[in-house]
Amino acid sequence: FQGISHFSSKDLAAWERRPAIAPEGGEHLFNVSVCQDDQGYVMAYESSLPVMFCFKFARSKDLSSWEKVPGLIFQGTGVQYSACPVLRYFAPWHYVIYLHEAIPGHPGWIPFLARSKDLVEWELSPYSPILGAGPGEGINNSDLDLFEHEGRTVSARAPE
Repeated sequence: FQGISHFSSKDLAAWERRPAIAPEGGEHLFNVSVCQDDQGYVMAYESSLPVMFCFKFARSKDLSSWEKVPGLIFQGTGVQYSACPVLRYFAPWHYVIYLHEAIPGHPGWIPFLARSKDLVEWELSPYSPILGAGPGEGINNSDLDLFEHEGRTVSARAPE
């Protein structure tokens, strides 16, 4: 909750830890996702402010030093619970899978998918919600990712 750290190692045995993103004004920070795009690297990091939960963005050229992108906050396609970001880039689109609050007809929190060319304006996928929890999976099914295969963006669910 107290910040996001950067870990590095030269031998995978001894690790160095240093701050990457510091919270501001009583903020708590949670899950992160990083991907490479045509400007370097971009991080989506989950925050408790201005609403619980949303995520903000930071950029890096080297995966070591991060700069917050001021004023850039994702709160779904409205002002709503948006947690556990999975950020991916397949030119020219940034895609984000995020955990949305419970909606009627689903047994709990549910992943939605949105895309953006500029990280400011987002389009909600018409297929949202994209993967509801099935029998025996409880109330949260957020182990989902995207990858590119033969020029197409494809979603994949983590193995059981």
